[in-house]
Amino acid sequence: MSEATRASLRNFIMERYDDLRSRLRFRLGSVELAEDALHDAFVRLERAEVAGEVRRPAAYVLRMASNLAANRRLRDQRLLSMEDVRAVLDIPDEGQNPAPALEAASEMARVKRALATLPERRRALLVGAWLDEVPVAELAVRHGIAVRTVQHEIQQALEQIRRKLASKREIHLRRVDHEMS
Repeated sequence: MSEATRASLRNFIMERYDDLRSRLRFRLGSVELAEDALHDAFVRLERAEVAGEVRRPAAYVLRMASNLAANRRLRDQRLLSMEDVRAVLDIPDEGQNPAPALEAASEMARVKRALATLPERRRALLVGAWLDEVPVAELAVRHGIAVRTVQHEIQQALEQIRRKLASKREIHLRRVDHEMS
């Protein structure tokens, strides 16, 4: 589309705005939709590509605005309605319930107290394997002991903590716990 044709169509929209809005209101069912569609058409004319001359500017602008309004409706249908948003916002926020967080903190405090009762080397081996994720072979080298001894010490540490916690459930401290079973 030539710059002259674009300018001509934009002038046409400005000069015949009320008539175009009225015709679009009838087609679209709403003054707001008609105004939005005309605005979109006016903006779109800046980059529109049309081969040749536009013989019927009213038909061209009305068709363009109607198509833009239809595209907007399709786009808006993909979005959530206000009712959907309200429904989503009414979902109870699990993060506001402090009970699980308090329970986890309490459990962690119990584990820390149980860890404190372990002999120093056993605690160091367990923490190294559990928190620092140091391989068992590397722990053996660091402490100058056999790999089997490290595995035995970690197993003993886990058993001691389980007894301290007086719990029947297992505490899986990484895969080291499973490897030794």
